[in-house]
Amino acid sequence: MSIKPVKAEAVVDNRLDVQQPLDYSFKAIGTFHGKSITELPLDEDELAADDSTETVDLDITASTSRALLLNNNRLGFWDEFSETLRRLFVDHTSHLCWLDLALNELRTIDPCILELKNLTMLYLHGNNIGRIADVDKLSRLGRLKTLTLHGNPIESNAGYRQYIICHLPQLLTFDFSGITKSDRATADTWRTMIAPPPKKGKRKTETAE
Repeated sequence: MSIKPVKAEAVVDNRLDVQQPLDYSFKAIGTFHGKSITELPLDEDELAADDSTETVDLDITASTSRALLLNNNRLGFWDEFSETLRRLFVDHTSHLCWLDLALNELRTIDPCILELKNLTMLYLHGNNIGRIADVDKLSRLGRLKTLTLHGNPIESNAGYRQYIICHLPQLLTFDFSGITKSDRATADTWRTMIAPPPKKGKRKTETAE
């Protein structure tokens, strides 16, 4: 019996996934406001390598890249985050899979990030996020597999890693460390230990007629 050869393109075709990220790292960006990012030029070698752009109108060239790098800047607030991404991408809600906001000055995790329904990788390490409950909203990003948060004030919370694993069960990697079965078991035990006791219902008192 002969075995028919399988065409290579039927097995692997990564051409659509290998696209140049939009890289705005190390540019001293302090705000998403207005055109502070969209008017910044990319490096010449990045422009030469990026063939994933599509012209939307005379003023804006939107990309179909799947990654946006904004690390090592001075971003402190999320104002106009969504508007900026609409200018940068053809469809940011479906195209963007990797967002790097590490080493900025962000204090919160804003709900606007939930627009990125296909986000699989999110870097937020080295910011100023102080409320660990801010992480809870990321549970709505069902495709999120990789997250970093170390270097934020929340890292000092007792049970920091266990909290994240419990509240974001879709994660496979956290703070550049794979989440093991042992990690999940430890997180489940931790959740049981810190769970508040069930509230006791008030006894119904019988009234004599």
